[in-house]
Amino acid sequence: MIATILTVGCLLGIAYEDFKNRSVHIYWFIGLFGSLLGMVLESEAFDQVASRFAVNMVFCVLQLALLNVYFCLKERKWIWIFDRYLGWGDVVFIACVALLWDLPGFIIFMIVSIGFALLIYVIGMRKQTATVPLAGLQAIFLIILLFLEWINFLSLDSVLTVKLFS
Repeated sequence: MIATILTVGCLLGIAYEDFKNRSVHIYWFIGLFGSLLGMVLESEAFDQVASRFAVNMVFCVLQLALLNVYFCLKERKWIWIFDRYLGWGDVVFIACVALLWDLPGFIIFMIVSIGFALLIYVIGMRKQTATVPLAGLQAIFLIILLFLEWINFLSLDSVLTVKLFS
């Protein structure tokens, strides 16, 4: 329970700083990683968590590499996506969340949370700023998921677990 409270506190700190400054101090991410690690280690063995994290990180690296190649081809010159399109805080947030689910669930979380972020941005934030506070909006989305799990409205493991083979 303490790990969950610390997680929500770090998520709120990330959201606040991302909305206010469009940058987030590294200590929020260190706290988030530690508290998420504490949450998952309450119910799973370290080797399972480490394996899942490694697989999810390989997926993220491949995804970022393909995204960078796409923008290089689109603009017909070498670019680095972190200069204009994506913030390091967004990547570090996703790396922290990579602790939580197996690859299919992680992919579902990424798709739905990015969709949530874009929807909120288009509906209410587009006129205020030209950039999307992606890590902050994904943090808010994760808080909502944790709250819904806490009130027993849903189970994150059952919602974000995809059975590939029955």
